[in-house]
Amino acid sequence: MKSNSRHRDSGSLLRRCLGLPERIQSSEVGKDTENLLDEVQVFGLNGKGIPISDLWKDRKVVVAFARHFGCVLCRKRADYLAAKKDVMDVSNVGLVLIGPGSVDQARAFAEQTKFQGGT
Repeated sequence: MKSNSRHRDSGSLLRRCLGLPERIQSSEVGKDTENLLDEVQVFGLNGKGIPISDLWKDRKVVVAFARHFGCVLCRKRADYLAAKKDVMDVSNVGLVLIGPGSVDQARAFAEQTKFQGGT
């Protein structure tokens, strides 16, 4: 019971740090949607493709989408999220940024922004 309240408190802290409401309303994802997501592949900085649904398979994850890796506003958002990474780590929440482009463009983006989440 004690660990549950700790996780609840860390989730609350994460939501406050990210400026999110205390309770986020969501709907259940149907099996058809889950099956479709299993077919969508994303590529890591190592060039290896994985199903997008594997990103949140074993933990909660903040998934951010970039318009493109050269976008100035996307870089600012990546910097903002990267600054919150320590709070996410304590809460056992992953951080991933997905954007259109090549693996080389994603690597350059990660290096230039110092983004420490997955790209």
